[in-house]
Amino acid sequence: MSTFDSDFAYAATDLLAQFGRQVTVTDADGETTHEVTAIVEEESTEEQPNDPTGGLLLRRVVSVKILASDITLATNMTITVGSTEYSIEGEPAVDETFQTARCVRIGKSEISKPGFRG
Repeated sequence: MSTFDSDFAYAATDLLAQFGRQVTVTDADGETTHEVTAIVEEESTEEQPNDPTGGLLLRRVVSVKILASDITLATNMTITVGSTEYSIEGEPAVDETFQTARCVRIGKSEISKPGFRG
């Protein structure tokens, strides 16, 4: 572990208190929720080829970082930031201090389809 990583891990709680925000994490079953503090990256738009139409699919994505000791993040959990819902895509990256999840904004057509992304 580098000096930066160890210093960052040592200050994790303070960093979350300063830069974090409250988010709601909902398990894939849609029933269980957890309130945690997370560092939420600015939302960005990525382009993905859409083979059937030959066009591009625009996806809004964020990276969400929470303490590894809070809860265990998994694919298809929902993270609500303010009033915006995101679905965790793929397995979150985990280190000694944080879990970092790549999340995709959930569109209106997906809200009634649990597990739509996986």
